[in-house]
Amino acid sequence: MRIHRLEGNTSLAYSLLMLRSQVERKETMITQTTARIANDPRRSVRAPYSGNATYRYARNEGGGATLVNLCASGACLALGRYLRPGRFILVALETDS
Repeated sequence: MRIHRLEGNTSLAYSLLMLRSQVERKETMITQTTARIANDPRRSVRAPYSGNATYRYARNEGGGATLVNLCASGACLALGRYLRPGRFILVALETDS
């Protein structure tokens, strides 16, 4: 990085250096986020779906959920609690019949 000396205005030079540093950090964050998105296993097209479901996981724990969308590699459920991402669960869709 080349630093040009601005005669008599050190606060302006400092501000420019700080701004450049912020821009470089933002560029790094964008690069990292883009790489994370490219490697995301949820790259299938998601189909919106609105309906009720139940879910179960370890030792028959589970509860009710609202199904938000579906795709070939997974589903998005709105739950009343936190589940660790990547946890395998059994989902049963509720039907009208």
